[in-house]
Amino acid sequence: MPAILPDRLKAFAGAILAASGSNARETQIVSDHLVQANLKGHDSHGVGMIPLYIDDRQAGLLKTNG
Repeated sequence: MPAILPDRLKAFAGAILAASGSNARETQIVSDHLVQANLKGHDSHGVGMIPLYIDDRQAGLLKTNG
């Protein structure tokens, strides 16, 4: 399993969230929480959730910048 530094993972996650419509504040909060979940061993609630968030946003089930 490749190791990714937390700051790089947070920046990558943030870039995806920003590209999907999240503002800077939301991008920072969500990417930080997702990476922290991974770092604490809760991978089911970490950055792996991003595809679901994107799918839900596109389906109108998730509102960004709330």
